[in-house]
Amino acid sequence: LGFEIQRKDTYRSAYIHDNCADMNSTSTVSYQDTIDTSPLRTYTYRVRAVNRAGTSSFSNAYEYLVPQTVPDAPTDLNGQSPTLVQNVNIYWTNHANNALYTYVERRIPWETDWQVIATLSYNADTYEDRNAQAGRTYKYQVRAGNPIGYSSYSNTISIEVIQW
Repeated sequence: LGFEIQRKDTYRSAYIHDNCADMNSTSTVSYQDTIDTSPLRTYTYRVRAVNRAGTSSFSNAYEYLVPQTVPDAPTDLNGQSPTLVQNVNIYWTNHANNALYTYVERRIPWETDWQVIATLSYNADTYEDRNAQAGRTYKYQVRAGNPIGYSSYSNTISIEVIQW
């Protein structure tokens, strides 16, 4: 009738019932878990089949160790200042499969300090800077982060906000 999926982690010594997938015996079952990505945490999973007569023995245990590395850097940062709107749209290729956040930074070319202008979700790959002022040129860069640290920065781009 289905499959029972159980999980335990570094901080729990006992398995907890995590999910029950209702599939027939000829189906392929896949399961995606939402986990805490704290470093040095290991998750252990096991599965068993369930029907009206009872439950099977558990499968072998599978362990997943949360990556202990910084995320991969975003690449291919590009952008534009659209016509008739005084803002900047930027986009990039996101390679960070173990990130928690994406940080967008901006600076005015003659200034030396970069400012984080947005903290986005781990899977972000676009941003609209609605606070860009017409007639100014801005530089942008993006990087990803997790509890271990930050990725390298993307390439830097320079965009002039069109003044109408």
